[in-house]
Amino acid sequence: MVPGGSGSGAAAPQPPVDWRAAFISLEFFVDAANISRGRGDLILPLVFAAIVQANQAPLRNDLELHKRYGNSGEAIPDELRRPISINAVAQSLRLPFETVRRKVRSLVDGGVCVATPTGVYVPRAAIVAEEHASMQAARMARLGRFHDDLLGLGLLLGDEALPRALPAELMRSVNRALSEYMLRSCDRVIEFAGGVVDGFVLLGLCLVSAADALATYEAGQPLRPSPCSMRAVAARLRMPHETVRRRLLALEALGYARRRGRRWVPVAPRAHRPRLARIAADNELDVRRLFARLRELSQISELSRPPELSELPQP
Repeated sequence: MVPGGSGSGAAAPQPPVDWRAAFISLEFFVDAANISRGRGDLILPLVFAAIVQANQAPLRNDLELHKRYGNSGEAIPDELRRPISINAVAQSLRLPFETVRRKVRSLVDGGVCVATPTGVYVPRAAIVAEEHASMQAARMARLGRFHDDLLGLGLLLGDEALPRALPAELMRSVNRALSEYMLRSCDRVIEFAGGVVDGFVLLGLCLVSAADALATYEAGQPLRPSPCSMRAVAARLRMPHETVRRRLLALEALGYARRRGRRWVPVAPRAHRPRLARIAADNELDVRRLFARLRELSQISELSRPPELSELPQP
């Protein structure tokens, strides 16, 4: 980060908390999205997540099922998964029907989705598969870092923090809660930028620009977005340079990005600033809800954990 005074041992000047908070939130969202998509595109894991969330709807409506599967992290059996139509997935994600149909076809062909007369579902076998479990473990580890970053900034207070590191047995329950947060966030991004890829590129531009601004921060100086190269945005998002170029041009037409020579800077049009403030406030509430849910899961897990031998009453 920024070095302190030369040899004096003085602490480095700290940028405003709101900038650092925005940066770590953007960084977490982009990292979680990249973990979810692996080496694939952005839309496929989004469609996958929407299908899984819909399949698990019975957990929210049936108290007994929730007790059995909701907090345990155990994958629910196929006969309890509620299929969802392709049209419903497309509407929930605000994506064209044909785009979603192609993605679902790809999931079915890959053996991670099952098509039925009433809709599609992701089978238990795909959820417990090693590849999916590895992705879930990586997302949970990144979520733990996000928690520690928020705590370090004082944005999670003592009673909002997790009482302990999330145990491995909660992996599926934690990822279920994280997927709900990510889908809500994606919905806002899509609504604001007009599309999944456009929104992701805008977030990437903001992230790289903020990183540069924070790295060069000087105490007492105004903090503004730094111009950054298209190549840096593409590298951070792990996206083709040409895709990023086209999306930046589209964002420029909307007034959300501006060219400065061969570099780019994010722009918040004055007319959209109240809307952006609402999005930021809603995201903060969602983050707090996410960690409240994780605290609940952690406490339930602790209560159900068998006592250690040292804790058992001695004869």
